[in-house]
Formats: sequence, structure tokens, C-alpha cells
Amino acid sequence: VADANAALAKLQQLGPGTDGERVLLRAMAAYLFRVTEETEAEFLKREWISRIADVPSPLIGVQVLGEKAVPTFARPAEEFREYAKVLQTWAKKAPSSSKGGPQRCTVFVASDGDEALAELRKLLDDKEVGQCRFTVTGLKEYWAHHHYKDGWPGKLHGKDGQWAVRDILFDIRALSRADVLIGTLASPLARFAARVRLAQHAEKATASPAIALDFNAALADADVVGSSAGDIKELLDREAWIA
Repeated sequence: VADANAALAKLQQLGPGTDGERVLLRAMAAYLFRVTEETEAEFLKREWISRIADVPSPLIGVQVLGEKAVPTFARPAEEFREYAKVLQTWAKKAPSSSKGGPQRCTVFVASDGDEALAELRKLLDDKEVGQCRFTVTGLKEYWAHHHYKDGWPGKLHGKDGQWAVRDILFDIRALSRADVLIGTLASPLARFAARVRLAQHAEKATASPAIALDFNAALADADVVGSSAGDIKELLDREAWIA
């Protein structure tokens, strides 16, 4: 008990933004992603299929809440046109390529359904905006076991459940490695990816904080992120989110 209390006291000393907190986050991320050779092989397959393996910068990670998972307060941010608008705004302000002219900007779409990838492809794929010519990619169907299927919620067991968890971890890993991260604070997966990104890729998170489509909604209603109004701003700062 004494050892447990001492450990708890040390954890409580890790204030927001401290070096100790960052070290702890890196350790947690390393523990979470200590994948087996089989899982790493599956990750590499998905990187190849989604064309994000060794893709040149910028890689833009977009996390979209699926229709069945979206609570009422997040519905405005769920609209695919809103995501496209944010991407286009970012592209207009993006630094120009050293070669001159638009650069290839790869958008990796993570969601819990196939529709997000299809819709964002319609809106942006191969379109030229500002400093970008967009390539929209992601996983679907067989390669996305965590996407909603008939009778899916809460009923995955055995191998099906293992595959779904594996694909969720892949999404987190891909999003956390992105040069730009766009999502919603209503999404636990997007927020977790932002924390991993901050811990493992601090230079990217500092240079380009994660963009939350529902940032202002979260400031106005702390229930969006399951927190009290008093510490909501501190929480958003710790996860490196901006509007």
C-alpha cells in the first residue's frame, strides 16, 4: 500500500505540459504499440494498401465520426463538406513546395464506416487547392474490420474482435504520425491519437496543433469532452488542439 501511495503521489506531481508528463505519455504509447510480428505485418499491409507507406510530407490525418456514433452536438462537424472546407482552408495557407507549384498532399481518412472515405474522395481527390493537389486514401471493406456492419455494435468476439481492435490501433498509429491532424473532440479515438502524436511526435504537434471542428462547441459545452467547464481549456491545451 505504501508503494502504491508513493507511486500515486509521483503521478499527481506530473502537471500538464511538464517533461515528466511527456515521458509518461511516451512510455504509455510505447507500451500500447508493442505489437507482435503478426500485427506489425498487418500494419505494413494496410500502409501499402492505403498508400501511406513512406509518403512524402504533408500527410494529413482526418478522423470522421461515423453516422451511428455521432451524438447530436457533433452532427454539424460530421458533415463531410465541413471536413473538406477545413482541408481546403489549410491548403491555401500551407507552405509552398521547394519545387514550386502545388505539392501532393495525402489525406488519410479514418472512421468507423466506409462512407467517409468515399465522400471525401468525391469532394477532394485529385483536386488542386492552394498549395495542394489532394490524394484521398484510407481503408474500407475487408481491410477495415472496425467499420460498422449489420449487427456489429457490441457483438464482436474472438477473431472478429481481435481484427477490429487491430484496425483501430492502425488508425491511431496513422493519425498520430500525420503532419496535420483534423478531427472532433467528441471522438475518443481522435483525442487519443492527438495525445500519442504529442508524446511521440512533439515537433509535429507543436508546429501544427490538431484541428478540432467542434472546438468552439467543446468550449461552450464541457460535456462534449466529458470534462468540467473549469478545466476544459487546460485539457484542450494538454492535447494540443486548436479551432
